[in-house]
Amino acid sequence: MEKIPIVAFEGINRAGKGTQIELLKKELMEIGLSSVGIRGDGTRDGLGYHDGDPINYWWQKNSKKIRESGSTEEWHEAAYQLSLDLISWKNCADDLRKDLIILDRSLLSRATFVIDREDPKVEILEINDLYPIQKKEKLELEDILPDIIIELVAPKDVILSRLDSNDPKFKFRENIINSNYDKFYSAKNRLPRIIRDRIITIDSSQPIDVVFDQALENLNSHLKIFKKDKK
Repeated sequence: MEKIPIVAFEGINRAGKGTQIELLKKELMEIGLSSVGIRGDGTRDGLGYHDGDPINYWWQKNSKKIRESGSTEEWHEAAYQLSLDLISWKNCADDLRKDLIILDRSLLSRATFVIDREDPKVEILEINDLYPIQKKEKLELEDILPDIIIELVAPKDVILSRLDSNDPKFKFRENIINSNYDKFYSAKNRLPRIIRDRIITIDSSQPIDVVFDQALENLNSHLKIFKKDKK
């Protein structure tokens, strides 16, 4: 069975991940390729409204609680559950005729969370540092490692300017960006080289179409997906 390529989009809130993911899905559809977009870190609802969020009663029970008041341990368990989702998709994507797995957040976000919440003393964060709670099967880095990680970066003032002042969570989001900006963009220095070598950094303060062209150029040069003949 041919290996399904995995691309992750990373960046702090308002860096442009969601926009670029949707543009990539549209581009793939236009050339006759099918993709699935799933969460690589954070939470999902488990309601089955789209193929990247299949019905799952654990998520239905826990996702809202974790988002609103999750402890560090609960966020760790959520990350582990998402890693199991990714492994499941890798095993079934070919049968479901998916040509690409797209991750919304991945190991950079995981490293940032661990650094922020636990400040580990180790210089390099290994798999057990990134996923300290592993209840069922033990994770290997190769199980969840994307083929390429597109890191979207922009100056803090640009990121902050994209917030909606009418958003009820404006202050909350502003505080998160201010407190995590430097941590997020330095977190990659704490990751193993095998991860760092797969990170492509793009300035997302550029126009959206310019960012996408650069992302697509890198995907074309790193993945076979766009060169494959679709029957």
